[in-house]
Amino acid sequence: MSALLDRILFRIGILKRFLLILFKRKKEIKLVHFNYACDRDSNDTVIIRYNFENVLWYEFNDQKTFEKRQVICRPDNGEKELQLTVRGLYNKNNYTVVLQPNKVSILGMVNCKNRNRIIYDHAKIKS
Repeated sequence: MSALLDRILFRIGILKRFLLILFKRKKEIKLVHFNYACDRDSNDTVIIRYNFENVLWYEFNDQKTFEKRQVICRPDNGEKELQLTVRGLYNKNNYTVVLQPNKVSILGMVNCKNRNRIIYDHAKIKS
């Protein structure tokens, strides 16, 4: 019963956001803020915060959500790539967030749009 209720509430949230975006002049998705921080309680996790304009919902690692922050486990070795899909009214943007284990830093955000690969450095994203 709660799974059905969650789906209904999610669709109601999408409908609310749809009505807010529908009457705006500029409807394209725009990156407003992207930031990260180490969790104070645990050294094994990183908190990623992001904010976009004109968004209906986010998909973080194939999980639909309205949340603007995610808690991620830090990788033990190698790099960890996380997929962030931002769904707007008439478009969607796919981003790849890359994490490093030893520095606990985000290398950048990769936006693959129109076959062009745009890499955002995290130092330039912060606003």
